[in-house]
Amino acid sequence: MNGFEIPQDGTMEVIMNKSTILIVDDVDINREILCEMFHDYETIQAANGKEAMDIIAAKPEEISVVLLDVVMPEIGRASCRERV
Repeated sequence: MNGFEIPQDGTMEVIMNKSTILIVDDVDINREILCEMFHDYETIQAANGKEAMDIIAAKPEEISVVLLDVVMPEIGRASCRERV
């Protein structure tokens, strides 16, 4: 197991019907590909963990899902996840 669990109570459907996905990756093309994959949803991009934390702080009610790269400059995935 990778530590990620898919809720069995329909929670994921509720989350994905909500508003915005924050995509955090230091590689531009990766962010662009993910935005294209989630074209049916509103997306916001961040190039590093610090930028992601600033966005989350500014728009806490709007962010439904955060997709984090594993290795990033500034603040990495683990530190970013702990702070959220």
